[in-house]
Amino acid sequence: LVLDAEALTRLATSGGAMPPHATRALAYYSLGVLRIRFARAWAHAPPLLQAIARSQPTTLWPLVVDAVASARRSLGIGGGGEQGGGGAVGGGADAPEYAAAEEGSVPEGVAALWAEVQSAWAEVTSPPAVETEVSHLATQLLKTLAASGPLHGLAVRHAGDLMPHWHELARDQLRLAAVDVPADSDAIPDADADAEADAEAAASSTSRRAASGGKKLLAEWLRFFAAVEAPRRLPSADALYGEASALVGHPLP
Repeated sequence: LVLDAEALTRLATSGGAMPPHATRALAYYSLGVLRIRFARAWAHAPPLLQAIARSQPTTLWPLVVDAVASARRSLGIGGGGEQGGGGAVGGGADAPEYAAAEEGSVPEGVAALWAEVQSAWAEVTSPPAVETEVSHLATQLLKTLAASGPLHGLAVRHAGDLMPHWHELARDQLRLAAVDVPADSDAIPDADADAEADAEAAASSTSRRAASGGKKLLAEWLRFFAAVEAPRRLPSADALYGEASALVGHPLP
């Protein structure tokens, strides 16, 4: 899984020497490394993403936004998508559209090869949900966005693309905090209540998992905002400050 990271980074920094579809393939590789549950591999992805952000930011940025949006949808936040694993980044409905768009700008043989590679890559980066989750990729990616470098600057300049996903997550976490039930209740449930509680617990296992993923995402979002030099200049800054203040004042679910 871990290729020659230094060689790949040098390749990414070659800038105009690499066509967009090749840079996009490197970006897919980097995001795939952040998705897997293999901690030793994670350190190799951020330098490559930073290099791509420096050389071809317009190629990388849509993939970053898509990863953040996919994580929100996978947690059932804001509607759309299913809770759980989800597909590989870039392997969704927009993949054929991209292949078609590229078809006219590259030789026919290269376009066909790219479509085949893209399909194979989507397959190998879509492991079962019990092993990995889209939200795991997003937490790793947000850590990279918070770090100093070209990708952080890119994220700040295009924060308007990210803020709707933060607002959805913040509202969801505030809703969970508002309906949280105190754990020190003195009430003693009867047998029927116990059975009902067991059924509810079984039915909400996926929701609890999503809530856990939401808390991890929330922490990384706050890490990113803390790294921004002038957060008051971000889009919808007043809403951001209000949501952040409310979340810090609430016990998180």
